Amino acid sequence: MPKPKKKHHYISQFYLGGFTSSGEKADSLWVLDQNNVKQWKSKPSNIAYEFDFNKIDAPEINPNIIEDSLAKFEYKVAPVIKDIISKKCLPTGNDFILLMNMVALFSTNIPNQREIISRAIGDVAKAMLSLAIETPERWQSAIKNAKIDDIDNNSVDYEKMKSFFESNKYSIEASKYFHIMTFFDSIDTILPYLINRKWRLLLTDEDTGQFICSDNPIALVWTVKVPPFYQNSPGFGMNNTELTMPLSKNVALIAKFEEIDKNVMKADRNTVAIINSRTAMYSKRFIYSSKKDFIWLMEDKKIGNTNDLLGELNKNNHPLKTD
Repeated sequence: MPKPKKKHHYISQFYLGGFTSSGEKADSLWVLDQNNVKQWKSKPSNIAYEFDFNKIDAPEINPNIIEDSLAKFEYKVAPVIKDIISKKCLPTGNDFILLMNMVALFSTNIPNQREIISRAIGDVAKAMLSLAIETPERWQSAIKNAKIDDIDNNSVDYEKMKSFFESNKYSIEASKYFHIMTFFDSIDTILPYLINRKWRLLLTDEDTGQFICSDNPIALVWTVKVPPFYQNSPGFGMNNTELTMPLSKNVALIAKFEEIDKNVMKADRNTVAIINSRTAMYSKRFIYSSKKDFIWLMEDKKIGNTNDLLGELNKNNHPLKTD
């Protein structure tokens, strides 16, 4: 059995290389930590990873099976991304499908998505447990119906469980195995919606500013006003939504279901600021940029820079967050 790999990059190093000064993964980029309000230089190999993120803990199974599979996929998709950046045109055929799979991967197999799923599962589990402990009789029925072989139906005291539940000194989370299986299913679910969108490349340069990246680089926003209960939850298959993903410091993807007039267009400074604000808004914690200073769109619709953002963060005001 091979030795388990420890550092699992949920954002590919070759992809992060597009945001270094030279465009190579061996070079450095700037990291902005929104929690600690700090900024420093780092290499792609030292960021956007978690230990054992995709490790499989099961007897007789290669613990690196997911990481090895992702490495094979990255080997195929990396030249596709490189061609898009150098040729400044969208791929076709199998290369386009590879690109869509990469977008799907970055939409699902990231820490932020796992936290969202765990919260949802925890909320449902707590609601079910709340119903189960409403009365001693209902609790005994729940224990009996659970059919857990190594638990005596009379051994789980109702009052102790009720007290434990009301203390709220616990958390309910999905297992790593569940998350890994879910991310495969999620890719299959959203891939057709990605393929059916109308895709466009946005190009920028030194004069208009550069695109930034983050630890959660896919942004999906409404293009129309919606009721409050819809505002934070656009779906990949919904009309009137726009998906953005930076591909490098000078190239970004944008997609919607409605028809577009051009597949490639030059982004002005305001558009770059809007895309950067979306990328930062969807980030979990870290923002990556090729330069220390980058532009974003502030609440007053003015274009701000890194110092403006750091100033807001120092005041404990997270202007880019929606939750």
